Amino acid sequence: MKVYDGSDTTGKPVLTAPVHVVAPVEPVKKADPEHSSVTVSPANPNKGETVVVSGVVKDSDGKPLAGREVTIVLPDGTEVSGTTDKDGKLVGKDGQPITFVAQDSGDMKVLVDGDPLASAKLTVKDGSADNNGNNNGGKDNSGNNNGASDNAGKNNGKNNGNKGGAAAQNAQKSAQVLASTGAAVTAIVAVALAFVSFGMLALAARRRKNEE
Repeated sequence: MKVYDGSDTTGKPVLTAPVHVVAPVEPVKKADPEHSSVTVSPANPNKGETVVVSGVVKDSDGKPLAGREVTIVLPDGTEVSGTTDKDGKLVGKDGQPITFVAQDSGDMKVLVDGDPLASAKLTVKDGSADNNGNNNGGKDNSGNNNGASDNAGKNNGKNNGNKGGAAAQNAQKSAQVLASTGAAVTAIVAVALAFVSFGMLALAARRRKNEE
């Protein structure tokens, strides 16, 4: 729209328009790998183990960059999304630490706003070796258990033998006691018979005397 606000000294109309001053736009600062840091824990996980990715994203001046888009590219091509908090720390979309489940070994990349920030070699260990070790340990324990069983059997045999010996000794003592008792009874019976015989003889003698 043209605006006329008067005329110049010649009497001709003058055209005027509002002037807008545009402030200079500061360029978006990018993440600087030299000032940023990324940590993967554990560095050598077992297959199926949960891995935590942490770190801080900073610019070339060492200032933390908040609200940046973070992408973790795993060795198999799977992408895990995250962001940076007000302090520039790596967090998940839900504000929790960024995690993933270890599956394959290879190069893992960290991108910030689509630009590479860091990369790391991820070495995933096969847990079957540890399981074999555990199984072998189980076999060794079985051997120990078998040895303990053998020792228990030997101890039981010794105990049984000791018990058998003690029983034999007790039986011998009982037999000795019975023998002694039998001898005593025999002696008593003999004495009793002697008295009976003596009485009968005395009675017979009296009868003969009375008959005379």
